[in-house]
Amino acid sequence: MRACFPFCPILLRSQPNDETRPVSPGPYSTRRNEGKKSGSFLLTQFSRDLNRRRVDFVPPVPALSHCSLCGLVPPRLHTSTSCPHVLCSHCLDNAQPNCPFDGLAWRPATINSETLHLVSKASVYCWNRSSGCSYVGCLLDMPGHYRKCSYYVTFCGVCGQNVRMKDLAVHARRSCNSAASFAVAEVHAICNGH
Repeated sequence: MRACFPFCPILLRSQPNDETRPVSPGPYSTRRNEGKKSGSFLLTQFSRDLNRRRVDFVPPVPALSHCSLCGLVPPRLHTSTSCPHVLCSHCLDNAQPNCPFDGLAWRPATINSETLHLVSKASVYCWNRSSGCSYVGCLLDMPGHYRKCSYYVTFCGVCGQNVRMKDLAVHARRSCNSAASFAVAEVHAICNGH
């Protein structure tokens, strides 16, 4: 199985006995359908295409850590020796020099890159899954698939109804023809003063 992220090697924890600390879920890092073991996470700092994008992971769902402050899942989390909180790079930059939760001086301990490793091995559903797409692949391949996915919901230029891209031509022929003919006839009537 190939790795989905061609990033630099995973950084090892620099302190002995350093464990990933459990953190209560943030506002965006939600797990839905616990019984089905599916998970939906809002990612950040992976790439431009994935930034602040909600991703639904295929079971088994990786145990992803998230920023204690913003709740987003970044590829790397920063820990401190002075408190149990973990922060993404953006929140850490804005919080320096003290932890935003307890006001203790932030003393950098390690950079935990475990999330990058877990995400690189996990499979995800297409972002158009709710519209019927059954594609499953690694996260790195998702932006390319999404750009071509015919399950993307767009709107019909004639009637304004939301329609999947793959169904747009059939919709225009079957559902909009009468509406379009009526609209064209109405425009002609107005223009001709009838």
